[in-house]
Amino acid sequence: MTFQPATRLTEQIADHLAHQIISAELAPGERIPEVKVARGLGVSRGSVREALLILEARRLIDILPRRGAIVCALNADEVEPLCELSAEILSYYFRRLAASVDGREEALAPLREALDAIEETIDVGDRTQFVQAKVSFVQAGYSQLADPFVTSSLESLLPVGARLAHLVAGHADHDARDALRLGKAVMCAMLERNDTRINELVHAHYRRLAELASECLLGTAREPLRRSA
Repeated sequence: MTFQPATRLTEQIADHLAHQIISAELAPGERIPEVKVARGLGVSRGSVREALLILEARRLIDILPRRGAIVCALNADEVEPLCELSAEILSYYFRRLAASVDGREEALAPLREALDAIEETIDVGDRTQFVQAKVSFVQAGYSQLADPFVTSSLESLLPVGARLAHLVAGHADHDARDALRLGKAVMCAMLERNDTRINELVHAHYRRLAELASECLLGTAREPLRRSA
């Protein structure tokens, strides 16, 4: 029997605050007061303090002397290196996953289900759910790979990556169905054990993400067209 501890309270608090930061409910530069969060969630300040340390490690907040926890600003200069690093790690992850799957289509069932969930969020038009579904697609392969070094590296990047994806989803030129096309193409390449194709697909996706994110942060993005009632 494998021991599986329940999610710690501090991780639940961190996830709650991370959701607010990723969805822009908490804006860049906004302060996160420990006392207010503790009262609002009915938890101790100590638990909130530990949760804030988790968020700092995820690069979602800065903890500054005499100012406390401040939501990190998204910096245009950091977008390209972040996307390059994410592409490298994600490409490696999918290539390792392809080797583990070894051409067995049934082994990709969790990823196919996650891809269906992405499509559902696109149909609904919920940006926050869409970004979470994209994260879940990546995480869907963890059980198949079972490599803690790769998965922990991904987990450290996913929160800030999700924040960037949420920003880009508001760009007029963003096509949410690119995520579906990418997922399907990557799974096909995985079944074919085509590492070169996996690498090309992932890097192309992140180059486009970096381009759109930079335009959003520099204020050069076009406004989305509003649908007629």
